[in-house]
Amino acid sequence: MLTYLVATSTFSESLLADGTVEAVNSRTLVCPESDEYNIKFLIDDGTLVKAGDTVCILENKQLVDQYENAIKNLELSKAEYNKIQADLALDLALLEAQVKNNEAQTSITNLDSAQLQYASPTQKKITELELKIAQIQKEKFEHKLSAVKRINQFEIRKAELRIRQNENNVKRWKEQLLQLVLLTPIDGLAMRSISWVTGNKVIEGETAYPPMPLIEIPDLSLMRLAFSVSETEYKRIKVGQKVEYTFDAMPGNSAQGSITYRSSVGRELSRNSKVKLFDMQASIDTAAVLPGAGLSARARIIITQIPDTIVVPTVAIFDEDSTKVVFVKHGNRYNKQEIITAESSQKETIVAAGLQPGDVLALAHPKASQVGKFIALPADVKQKLSKLIRTNSNGTDSVSPSEVNSAALPQQPITD
Repeated sequence: MLTYLVATSTFSESLLADGTVEAVNSRTLVCPESDEYNIKFLIDDGTLVKAGDTVCILENKQLVDQYENAIKNLELSKAEYNKIQADLALDLALLEAQVKNNEAQTSITNLDSAQLQYASPTQKKITELELKIAQIQKEKFEHKLSAVKRINQFEIRKAELRIRQNENNVKRWKEQLLQLVLLTPIDGLAMRSISWVTGNKVIEGETAYPPMPLIEIPDLSLMRLAFSVSETEYKRIKVGQKVEYTFDAMPGNSAQGSITYRSSVGRELSRNSKVKLFDMQASIDTAAVLPGAGLSARARIIITQIPDTIVVPTVAIFDEDSTKVVFVKHGNRYNKQEIITAESSQKETIVAAGLQPGDVLALAHPKASQVGKFIALPADVKQKLSKLIRTNSNGTDSVSPSEVNSAALPQQPITD
């Protein structure tokens, strides 16, 4: 018969979860706004980078076409500007030549007018009319010259405006093209982000949508663990519970922390799945060696920890006639002893009343010939405990150890 020696110890109930180490603070490089892109180049996951290093190059054919069209339009607008200036300069030169020609003709007529005193009346009249015509043409040319200069200035301003507009377009498209080359702003460890499309880490050749994260540069001075749990485990995990860590890639290294975040909404395990997972985060407060981002870790979440209490294997407790009993070794036989239980886990249970340190329990039900007398708990103990009985998460009757201690109940049983 396998037996167990009763002693006071620390009752500990925990859950195990696997997760990934990540930085609490990190710089995330995301897909630029306004369009979808193809990932042409992506730095290898876990590469050490310096500020200014290229970590990702995106491409978008439509954006390149728009940039090239903007350059062509700029060149055309500049050519048009030069043509307008040349045409206007020619028109202005012709008009100025006509003005000078008119001035010359007027001068010649004025010279002829000095001889009018010897001319006939008819000749005098013709000369006066020629002078008036020359004056009218002079005023006409001057008005036309002034108008042409104003028109020239207007046409030149329009051409300059088109050039500025096209220059702005070229600048805008160039800036967008420059945004397709992602440079790290800080030194650190470049980590590929999780793709919105596949749910795995992004890869070269994949399509990226704004503002999808592409690369993360974590701050390696402050780390945490991200993990997911089922709905059953989620109900038992609370913020502030202690966590202990081990790392597959760092044998011998251990760390401690606590639960810092639990999501309020679960996500489907897969499409149309009824199983939900809840995201959790836990801090890494102390560690022999601080783990790096991206390492896998196993977390042991301490659900309950009660020191200095009587803890026995759950297999040593039996239900008989709505009573919990254990079989305590007495000589060559085993007495059937009534007990009251408190917190329990899959392997261990706290005994709040009915056992003492030093008792030896059978780990299997003895044969009927090996069972001695039945030892019941005192009636006053049961009466006090009956007010403290509650139903635990497993649906079994139990009582809180703190409640038992506050009632100052003895654990010494009596014999029927």
